[in-house]
Amino acid sequence: MRRYSEAVKADVRRRMSPPHRQSVAQISAELGIHVITLYKWRKAWRLQGEVVPATQKDPEGWGPADKFTVVLETAGLNATELGGYCRERGLFPEQVDRWRQAAQDANAQPLLTMADQKDLQKRHQEDQREIKRLQQELRRKDKALAEAAALLIASKKIQAYWGRGRGGLTAAADRRKALEILDAAMAAGARAREVAALLSVGLTTLQRWRRQFVGDGGGLDGRKGSRRLVSHRLSDEERQRILLTCNQSEFAALPPGQIVPILADRGIYIGSERSFYRVLHDHGQAHRRGRARPPQGPRPVPRLEARGPNQVWSWDITYLPTSVRGVWLYLYLVIDVWSRKVVAWDVAEREEAQIAADLVSRACLRERISKGRPQPLILHADNGNAMRAATLESRLEELGVLRSFSRPRVSNDNPYSESLFRTVKYRPDYPRRPFRSQEEACSWACAFVAWYNHRHRHSSIRFVTPDQRHSGQAVELCRHRARLYEQARQRHPRRWSRGTRCWRQPKVVWINPPRPENAIDPATLVMAA
Repeated sequence: MRRYSEAVKADVRRRMSPPHRQSVAQISAELGIHVITLYKWRKAWRLQGEVVPATQKDPEGWGPADKFTVVLETAGLNATELGGYCRERGLFPEQVDRWRQAAQDANAQPLLTMADQKDLQKRHQEDQREIKRLQQELRRKDKALAEAAALLIASKKIQAYWGRGRGGLTAAADRRKALEILDAAMAAGARAREVAALLSVGLTTLQRWRRQFVGDGGGLDGRKGSRRLVSHRLSDEERQRILLTCNQSEFAALPPGQIVPILADRGIYIGSERSFYRVLHDHGQAHRRGRARPPQGPRPVPRLEARGPNQVWSWDITYLPTSVRGVWLYLYLVIDVWSRKVVAWDVAEREEAQIAADLVSRACLRERISKGRPQPLILHADNGNAMRAATLESRLEELGVLRSFSRPRVSNDNPYSESLFRTVKYRPDYPRRPFRSQEEACSWACAFVAWYNHRHRHSSIRFVTPDQRHSGQAVELCRHRARLYEQARQRHPRRWSRGTRCWRQPKVVWINPPRPENAIDPATLVMAA
């Protein structure tokens, strides 16, 4: 084993000490002493109270042991001696004072017991797990938000340029544009499958288009197609004749559906109506003309969410038969979607928007709903004449109520009113004979609404009454039921193979809930019953 003289050790200690502050690696490279030997020497000198940080860091970056050693060495020095000490070691008196104060503050703190240290460590671990979970949730939400924004931009581009559905041959320029939209959306964080759904093109089709552009196909369809020539196809002369006939001044304003019969009356047959349309389409002359609007696409699905009373109302009108054949009474019902409470009703001799407007006004007055609420009330209905009337629209604007409508001929868009009418017509006390007068119908409707709101245990709201849920009593009532069931389970645990019955009140009620891929918890979705 190689031995070093005291002079070498003193030189090493001088190099490690301030103001030189050479690192162990640097000293080892200059003097040829192994780093393990240097670390052993530094450890021994520290135990003797020497200041040997052996690092090139600023004094503020020294370890606690070196700082505390400086505090001990300067404890008995006066101001002049302290100044000299600091200059020798490359320090400032303010740094030494700050380290001394930190040592005093650390000693002033009470020592933690073993139990306190374990509890502190446990809380720290829990905090770290919670931070990790929140970071994961934040990343997931950021990713979902970026995808939603990318899909929104892609949908606007698709509506502006693409505008086509499935079927038919896609030109090379259109394919290239679709791939550009796909690449831009994916670069912004969208998934390829979602963009393909917006384009109404299969994902494998987009992948095939990309391979064709990478190869020598130029994006064109590589299939050769049928080589068989159809013998009964229209000749070039016949196609030209169809085109000239349609463009004559006599037929210029007529569609092929009228041109073909007129020619047939004159004993002329060139081709079928579909052949006329096909030839016009091939020559770019089959565009829509006139004042008629083009066919509308599918209506957007109304999606309404209610998390409390008086957020979403649904209303409709149903027929009540009378003793006079062909004469009906009309039952108006307005229901709160979240609580299922009937907030307004009326029986009238006619279906009229003014009656509906007065009914909604009374309901808003009774429920204390005024214009300027932070969350405006939404009134959902179907597409009846009374629902679409301007009279009702102007009244709702005065009340600050927003309107929502079902899609045409889709009864599922207004399920709560339809379910309520089913309850009305199938009640055991519903009259078997028609109503003889409007007063009799009003009397029965009043009794029904009182029973429905205050006595009827609704299955979709955990068998509480609509009035209890509307007023906020249902939560405590269901908690009492849950405690009662748990006590019964503890008395006879063998009677329960699973947990007790769920009495939690549904928090969210939807009209047309979102699809499962939109990350909505299915347990919170409540449908009409």
